[in-house]
Amino acid sequence: MHNSKPVTAAAARAAALRVEEIEDTQGNRARVITARASGLDHLRLHDRLTKTAIAAGERFTALYEAASGPGVKSVDWGAVRVDCAKRSYGPAEYSFKALQTLLDVQEKLGGRAFFLLTEIAGKGRGLTDVAVELAAREGIGKQAAQGYVTERLREALNDLANHWGAAQGPAHAAIRAQHSF
Repeated sequence: MHNSKPVTAAAARAAALRVEEIEDTQGNRARVITARASGLDHLRLHDRLTKTAIAAGERFTALYEAASGPGVKSVDWGAVRVDCAKRSYGPAEYSFKALQTLLDVQEKLGGRAFFLLTEIAGKGRGLTDVAVELAAREGIGKQAAQGYVTERLREALNDLANHWGAAQGPAHAAIRAQHSF
């Protein structure tokens, strides 16, 4: 069904670090740093995604981070040019364009797919974390939820790649150019 390959050192370094405080039975506290891969990283490390799906996931992550930036929370009035002689491309405009692209993705893929992309590719959560939350909310078993989340995320990434024209071939070059920002 899928290839389980050993995780390389480079792949392990690419995973996000998480700092946790632990306490032993005697009340001693310590901080532990652990490498934690997002669900997207997990699927990539285990060869469960196509190259186009990986590219779509990475682009979604970049868009999510850009849309979550400070430009969305405020207006940079210093970037507004009254004479309109030159267009400004400051952080606010970049964030706004990213947000517009994400809203387009939500409309095209639907709520459930967008939720999974946001939680896993955008926020970097693990597949199990999202599956446990889904299982509790929907009243289904954890294993069933894990399988559902994994397969639905793969479908969402492939649909996103197709939507953005990330498929191979010259026929999709115009689509790729239209959706880049």
